[in-house]
Amino acid sequence: MQRMTRNPGDRLFGMACACGVSRPFAVTADALVCDDCGRRINFVTPVMGVEDGPCECGAATTFVLEATGDLICTRCGHRRVPELSDAG
Repeated sequence: MQRMTRNPGDRLFGMACACGVSRPFAVTADALVCDDCGRRINFVTPVMGVEDGPCECGAATTFVLEATGDLICTRCGHRRVPELSDAG
């Protein structure tokens, strides 16, 4: 995870969105909202972390880790379960 946990009222910066690659998102009680286009991505708060990675919608995107453990693409809203690493 590359960014710190954020609570409602906070903002996450440098996130991928359908409207562009480096956008600020407002964290609300039940969604992330792009400041530039208003697109909502529903999730279960709090945001546990954010990571960069590939998605079905494109090669470079960001994912938010919600409280349920799912990663949600900030560009398309696709959900996936994080892969566990064998490194540890």
